[in-house]
Amino acid sequence: MNKMTAVGTRWIGLLVAAWLGVVGVGLFVPLMDNDSAHHANIALRMYLTGDYVNLVDYDGPYLDKPHLHFWLSALSYQVFGVSGFAYKFPSFLFSLIGIWAVYRAGGVLISRAGGLLAAIIYASSASFLLSLNDVRMDAILTACVAISVWQIAGYWSTQHIRYVFGAALGLALGFCTKGHVGELVPLLFTVSYSFFSKNWGPLLNTKLLFGVFLFFLFISPVVYCYYLQYNLHPELVVRGRDQIDGVRFILWEQSLGRYSGAMGGDSGGDKFFFFHTFLWVFAPWSLLGIFCFFGKKESAAPGVVSRSSLLVLVLFGLLVGFSSFKLPHYLNVILPISSLWLAAVAQRRSSAFIRYSRWVGWFVWLLIGVAAGLVLVWWFPEQPLWFWAGLFVFFFFLFYSIRKRGEVEEVDRVVHLFAAVLVVFWILNGAFYNRLLLYQGGNQLAKLSDARALPGKIYSLKGCYSSSFYFYARSLREEVSAEELKDKSGFVLLDKKQIGELNQTGVVWKSRFSVLDYEITKLTLPFLNPKKRDGVCTNLMLVELGGR
Repeated sequence: MNKMTAVGTRWIGLLVAAWLGVVGVGLFVPLMDNDSAHHANIALRMYLTGDYVNLVDYDGPYLDKPHLHFWLSALSYQVFGVSGFAYKFPSFLFSLIGIWAVYRAGGVLISRAGGLLAAIIYASSASFLLSLNDVRMDAILTACVAISVWQIAGYWSTQHIRYVFGAALGLALGFCTKGHVGELVPLLFTVSYSFFSKNWGPLLNTKLLFGVFLFFLFISPVVYCYYLQYNLHPELVVRGRDQIDGVRFILWEQSLGRYSGAMGGDSGGDKFFFFHTFLWVFAPWSLLGIFCFFGKKESAAPGVVSRSSLLVLVLFGLLVGFSSFKLPHYLNVILPISSLWLAAVAQRRSSAFIRYSRWVGWFVWLLIGVAAGLVLVWWFPEQPLWFWAGLFVFFFFLFYSIRKRGEVEEVDRVVHLFAAVLVVFWILNGAFYNRLLLYQGGNQLAKLSDARALPGKIYSLKGCYSSSFYFYARSLREEVSAEELKDKSGFVLLDKKQIGELNQTGVVWKSRFSVLDYEITKLTLPFLNPKKRDGVCTNLMLVELGGR
């Protein structure tokens, strides 16, 4: 084990530098017009108005997620100014802490070498890297889960009071980010680990009562804000309902309502959603884990960590399967447990791990070829020089990792896969997303507005939404009808299809600025084809009002 740790340690500096390069590029990719830009605007309202109690989006009170993500983003705006980087930076910092937490948890539960493997696996899983580009709440939430598992593992090992404090803080931060789902995975792991280790003593320790007290103390700022916003204002209407008990909502209804479908839902019928979505969320490591699990068995039986982690994954998969609302990024919370599971497998079944990792390596090479061919040859062949220079460096890193042989082959295999994953994400972050965001009209129109220093107020015609425009224009959305525009001056944001509405209503306008616009989170083959792309795009416009 010491030899394995030493071999792994020699790679750390290079791994960290390469990972920071890929993630760093993603931090400067513009925000997408989905949850990212939407959440960024909620935080922007906090920053511009100074109101850090009330959560408000475009249509009024925002009754869904808790405050922590928005508070951190607004604080980042205070430090760095309003930018996509400032919005993403808190998630980046939390993710660094989360990687460290996975390493420390693995060190307690498996070994120092196992913790190192778990951290490398966790930091290079597909959905984790995506969450640092298309930033929602899940990067912070996943880090909180990792912190909680680390502190719970430390408590089980030592029963020291400082771990009770740390576990309560980790669980509370997860709750303040996205509700009770932040507690679910760590608590499932606690029960599962107690069962397989046959050690229930720590659960019966009275120190846990202090932890429960600390948990409620730490979440009290969020609960109090819900009390101020809703309990003291029963007239507020959200989703057709008034007389809202904000405290009850955040302590009970927020998670239950989303699970049951009371707050809306998706198709909800796919009971195997977790199991096939897990394949890409934890890619490429999910394939390796599945091969090791179903492949030829070795003499070494699964250890406590392997069995505990696997039970958590199965239970969480069943819960997600029966949920009425499920999206792929919801699975990010199980990435720390998944990484610990695979690291434990690598330690106990090293020959199977090495054998199957070669197969997975060929799969990632195929993925590199497909990504490079589609993105760089067909979809977006025009790339800046810095991208090509970086791609050369990352390919050099990949081939160096293959040729540089260590004494412990499982470390070599993990490093090879890690390097290959970074090549894929350099292509995605540096080439694909940067070019794709040129077709998101909101951020492009905001850039044009800034460059021309357009005078006057900018309104939004009813039915036109562009979170990215208002975020990058650093202004709050004010929706008006076409009739209301007759007596106004300034500019109005609208879709090309709505220009007839202005003419029919008799609104006088003088000039317009237009950019191509496409809903880039819903890609289609005609859009990806450069020859057909412009034909499937619409236009987002800023129209200068002429008054009467």
